[in-house]
Amino acid sequence: MAKTYQDVVTEARVLLQDTDSSSYRHSNTNMIAMLNRGLQALARIRPDACYDLYDDNSLNVPELVESAPGAGQTIWTANFGLEMQFFNALVHYVTGMAEITDDEYTNDGRAAMLLGQFKMNVLGI
Repeated sequence: MAKTYQDVVTEARVLLQDTDSSSYRHSNTNMIAMLNRGLQALARIRPDACYDLYDDNSLNVPELVESAPGAGQTIWTANFGLEMQFFNALVHYVTGMAEITDDEYTNDGRAAMLLGQFKMNVLGI
């Protein structure tokens, strides 16, 4: 089964223990924003990871949105358009960023470890 960008958020929610859809601690909007920042960080560190996404050889990373995409935007339920080797790296990025913003349950050490894992996964490939 093909993965989607939404699956990145779903797996991050499992790591965050934020799976109760009736009372998410992190809204879909915020999680998508974190995923967009992760895609931008990935493109900055490893621009070659996104080459297949560029129709005109530009360095613009598509912006994911929850619904009704506009120019330069992709709906977050679209197929994961990157190599699968970057999937877990983005899960770690989203989870780490959510840990930083989660006031009640923040564990700075865990957030730093997850963001470090993102960088290691991206550079170690």
